[in-house]
Amino acid sequence: MFNGIDYLWWSAPQYDVSDSQVTIPIIYSHVATQVVFDVSEGDGINLGKLVSATITPPVTSANMDLFTGVIPPVDSYASIADKMGINGFSAQYIMLPLKTTSPMTLTVEVMLSGENGSRTYSVDVPVPNGELKAGSSYLFSVIINADSISFSGVNIKDWTEVDESGNPLYPVQK
Repeated sequence: MFNGIDYLWWSAPQYDVSDSQVTIPIIYSHVATQVVFDVSEGDGINLGKLVSATITPPVTSANMDLFTGVIPPVDSYASIADKMGINGFSAQYIMLPLKTTSPMTLTVEVMLSGENGSRTYSVDVPVPNGELKAGSSYLFSVIINADSISFSGVNIKDWTEVDESGNPLYPVQK
């Protein structure tokens, strides 16, 4: 399995499909996890644009149990960071479930109002409760100050924000 892919799964074990006309509701579940970073300005700067963002994703050694739809969490990161999707001042990434006490590395490049060049900030992101669970969306609030980057919190919820075709709301930056 790979990072960056929105794996969806459903089952209907309670239905007997012996009749010729059967209606089975299909309700998909996300079996990967989503991380979103909302970037806002802190003291001493005026953000102009979020140019790019990268994250260190988990290694791609996971396999999904097709009977249960479970992807067991991995416990280590890939050696190369991956590009995140950008939507305004938010960066989004879909990754395999993760269980670790080691932080992820987030790197953001921003343009500041009134400056010609961009600035790059990197920070270690703690994994909430040591786990990024399948089917959950993690919204991190990131504050960029003139000389530092910090987190003001994380909001964890069920991952349900997708468009009608199952694609994430945040486009992947090419």
